[in-house]
Amino acid sequence: MSDPHPPAEPGLPPDAFAAAFGIEVRTLGPGRTNASLKSGPEHANPHGTVHGVVLYAVAGAAIAAAGNDATSSWMISTLTVDYLRPAQLGDLLSAEVELDERTEREDLFVARIFASGASGKELVARANARGPRRPRAGRRR
Repeated sequence: MSDPHPPAEPGLPPDAFAAAFGIEVRTLGPGRTNASLKSGPEHANPHGTVHGVVLYAVAGAAIAAAGNDATSSWMISTLTVDYLRPAQLGDLLSAEVELDERTEREDLFVARIFASGASGKELVARANARGPRRPRAGRRR
């Protein structure tokens, strides 16, 4: 039986956190990923909409996958989320991530988080992340 949550980058271990939350992460190319999660009642906040931490988790899983590949080990040092509107329970949440800038030692990513539901696909949050890039253990740059 195949793993329902394989690693975003072939050859790397799967993201156990994303898998535990049911977040599916896909690599779209170097520095580009997509993560998605179908929201349900277990994701509700006291207002009856999707809890903001769920949007944060979907974005974080996608950003982490975008920064890690066969040659680089990356971790988030800063993640800022601007929440634009609530997502509704039952919406499909998706984060689309792209590498925005690369400095000598750090990568900066932008994530757009969408909710797809009865009212179509809408931007519900935007995230910016930065973190140090290091050679993966056993590899040299």
